[in-house]
Amino acid sequence: MTSLRQVVCRLPGVLVPMGLMFLWWGCEGSKIQSPRIAPTDVRMVINDDSSATRDTVLRVSISGENIDRMLVSSDSVLTDAVWEVFDTLKIVHAPRVEGLFYVYGRFTSAGGRTTGVFSDGIILDFSARILSLDVAADKDTLEPDDEVEFTLESGEEGSASVSFGSFITDYRLDRISEGLFSRTLIIPYGIYDSVAFTVGRFTDAVGNVADTLAAERTFTIRSGPLNPDVVARLPMPDALGFDLWYYRGYCFISDWNNAVQVVNVAYPDEPVWDLTIPTSDWSSGLEADGEILYVADGDGGVVVIAMEPPDSPAIVGRIHLSGKARDITLDGDFAYVACIYNGLKVLDIGDRTRPRLRAGVSLTGYGESICYHDTVVYVAGQWGISLVDVSNPSMPELISELPIDGEPQDIAYNEGHLFIATERRGVVVVDVSDPERLCCVAVHEEIVPARSLMLSHPFLYIGGQGVIQVVIPDDPLTLQEVGRIEGVCAVRGMFIHQRYLYVAGAGMFAVVDLFPED
Repeated sequence: MTSLRQVVCRLPGVLVPMGLMFLWWGCEGSKIQSPRIAPTDVRMVINDDSSATRDTVLRVSISGENIDRMLVSSDSVLTDAVWEVFDTLKIVHAPRVEGLFYVYGRFTSAGGRTTGVFSDGIILDFSARILSLDVAADKDTLEPDDEVEFTLESGEEGSASVSFGSFITDYRLDRISEGLFSRTLIIPYGIYDSVAFTVGRFTDAVGNVADTLAAERTFTIRSGPLNPDVVARLPMPDALGFDLWYYRGYCFISDWNNAVQVVNVAYPDEPVWDLTIPTSDWSSGLEADGEILYVADGDGGVVVIAMEPPDSPAIVGRIHLSGKARDITLDGDFAYVACIYNGLKVLDIGDRTRPRLRAGVSLTGYGESICYHDTVVYVAGQWGISLVDVSNPSMPELISELPIDGEPQDIAYNEGHLFIATERRGVVVVDVSDPERLCCVAVHEEIVPARSLMLSHPFLYIGGQGVIQVVIPDDPLTLQEVGRIEGVCAVRGMFIHQRYLYVAGAGMFAVVDLFPED
C-alpha cells in the first residue's frame, strides 16, 4: 500500500507532495490556488444588547466564524485602532457624554480576507429627572376609604414611587405609558396626619436617581381610633392555614394540606367556607397581581390561579422548581421564590399564566420567608437572613447574610429595618440600611412565639399563639404596643382590607374589625 507521504500530484515538471501544509487544487493541468475564506456570521453586541447604560466601561461581545484578527474602535473609520488577535470580549471606554455611542469593528481571517465595518450602538445616560407630580383627591380632608391618585411624569422608562404623609414611605406607582406612572391609594384606618405631604421619587432604567419632587397640594387625614374586635371565627377542620390573600369579597388561604381554601367574606361577620382548590404539595406563601394568584407549592413549584370570577377560581398554570418552594413575592414582571433547599429563584411572569425560570442564587440558609424593597430581596429561614441584589433580575447577586437564632418564621421591611418573627426569640430587628453591613439592633423576647408579620402603616401586626400584638414599628428599639387581639387561632397568615383584618391558622379562620363604628 502506498503511504500518504508518497502520494503526489503530477504537474508538468513538478512533483507536489500531498502532505504539504497548503492544499493544492487543480491537478492534471488545472490552476493551483490557496483557499481564502472570509469571516462569516459576525456580530457585535454592547453590554448584552442593552439599550442604555450609565457606565462608561462598555463590554463588547463579538462572535463569528473564521475570524483571526480584529480592529475595534469608537472611530467609524477605525484610524486610531490597531489589529489585534481575535477575542470574544473587547472593553471599550466611552466618554461621559450623554447620547448615542457606537463601537465599530472590522475582522480578517487567517487567509487574509477582511470584512466591511460592523457596529453596535448604546445610549449613554447619566441623569434622570421628574417632570411633574400631581396628587388628585375629591377633598382636602381625607377619611378612611377615600381615594388619592398620584401621577408622576418622567419622560423616560424606569421606576417611580411616592411617600405620602407619615404612613406611606415607598408607594410604587404603576407604569401607564413610557415615562408616565400612576396609582390610586385608598386611605386606611388608624391614620392621623395634620399635614400630609407627597414626595415623588424616580430611578431611570439604567439606575440614575432623580432629585425628589414635592407636590404642591397637601392634605389632612383623620381616622377613628384602633379598637380591634374579633367579629367572626370560622372553624376549618383539617385545614392548616398558612398565608392568605383578599380579592373582591373572598379570602384565598394557602393550606399545608395540599390545597388553597376559599372563604366568602362578602359579609365579614358571617364568613362562609366556599370551596377547595387542590394543589400538589404544601401550599404556603402566596401573592397576587390583579386577578392572578401565585402560590408557593413545595415540591409542586409555583401554582398560578385565576381568581376571576372569585366564586369559581381555577388553576391556569404551573412551573416546577427544585428545592421546595416556600414563599413568593412579586415586582412587576418578576416573581421571587424562596425555596427551602435551593435558595432564591427568579421567575419571569411577563406572561402572567406561564411563568418561566429566569435565574437563581444559592443561599447559606433555608429559604422560608421572603419580602422585597427597592432592588433588594430579603430571604429568611432556619439559619438566618440573606440579602440579594435583584437590580438585574437575570443576574441576582448575593449581597450579605446574617445568622439569626430562634427559628425565623416571617419577615417584614420598614424604613431601613428588617423585622424577623422567630419561634423562640420573639421579634428580632436588623438594621439593613447598608445592605453590606447588617447589624442586629434589638431582640424583643417578650413577644414569643412570633410566627407572622403584617405591616400596615402606621402599625405592625405580630401573630403568635392565639394572639396578635399591634405595635408601632417606627421605633424598633421599643416596639410600643398599642393594641392586642386575643381569642384567635395560632396565627400564620394575615391580610388587611379596609377596616378588617383577616386571620388564618391551624383549623380556624377569623375576622377582626380593627376600627369598629360606634
